[in-house]
Amino acid sequence: SIDGTPELLHELSKNYPNIQVIRQENMKQGAARNHGILAARGQYISFLDADDILPRDAIAELHFSAQKNNTNVAIGIGASCDPQGHNKRVNQSWFHYSKAPEIVLTENWRHIFYDPSCVGKLYLREFLIQNSIFFPHSFHEDLVFCFSLFSKNVPMSVVRKVVYFYIGRPKGSDVSG
Repeated sequence: SIDGTPELLHELSKNYPNIQVIRQENMKQGAARNHGILAARGQYISFLDADDILPRDAIAELHFSAQKNNTNVAIGIGASCDPQGHNKRVNQSWFHYSKAPEIVLTENWRHIFYDPSCVGKLYLREFLIQNSIFFPHSFHEDLVFCFSLFSKNVPMSVVRKVVYFYIGRPKGSDVSG
């Protein structure tokens, strides 16, 4: 990165021991996420892209649901907004998750296949590692990751709240600016 992000993260890690900076050669997004899964020290893991933001209590809501229902995965509703955080609108996950049972399985709730994104979810880290659920080092990495997860037919808790926002950007703009 040439935007000063590594230096900023290094400074933050000096004051916050829970921040671990991992440097690697520039690769596809899947390689970075896999590195994160293996290097993480927490019980749970979640993913956030550069063009996403989390509502204040998103991780707490997902964690509470996973704990309450004793599931390895918790999922929630995604939405979009403009770069200033305005013009919020729910995406198609709302139509599925707002009517979903509290716990879903892929074998009896096919709507899960309409949400093949790794964001807006919380995963038990050890479950991912034990089941070799990792990202490919190629394009469409979310799709491959999610279908690998869904193939396990694992119970997933549903949070009927917005747990992430995708930030819509004007055409031609760059996230790293």
